[in-house]
Amino acid sequence: MRRCLIKNLLLLAVFSLIGCRGEAGIPHGRLATNDGKLIKVELALTEKTQKQGLSGRKAGSLKANQGMLFIYDNTEPRSFWMPDTYFDLDIFFLSKDLIILHVERNVPHHPGRSEPPAIARTKSINCRYVLELDAASPLSKKLLVGHKLKWLGSSSLSKIKSKTHP
Repeated sequence: MRRCLIKNLLLLAVFSLIGCRGEAGIPHGRLATNDGKLIKVELALTEKTQKQGLSGRKAGSLKANQGMLFIYDNTEPRSFWMPDTYFDLDIFFLSKDLIILHVERNVPHHPGRSEPPAIARTKSINCRYVLELDAASPLSKKLLVGHKLKWLGSSSLSKIKSKTHP
């Protein structure tokens, strides 16, 4: 009983360090661009939230400075697809140091999950993190390959991710 209580308190502490909760209770935090602009991100930490991503979100549900950051344990090839989406996305593949390695612009939305037409898929890119922003965001258009983002949380992304494992 005591061990369970301690574990729950630790999880509560981690999520309070991350910040408030966004859509459907997903924890979120902030990134800063190299010119000081802030991006509020929902954190896709678990396999479930990573599979869901921004699927099902309606157009206009994200503000110009909002997105989703997919956090993984290690660097490996990753590819994204766009089932059940209602707005186009800009998808940024990031290194472990949050440097933008590759950008897929205006990845077309695809309401539903049935094909045809084909559901858009990105190239497979070797990365540690992935950031999705609404393609209509002016902030998104200013982010380029080689730019370095900065995590503004009090705990590192690696520590946050490690706390989500049982």
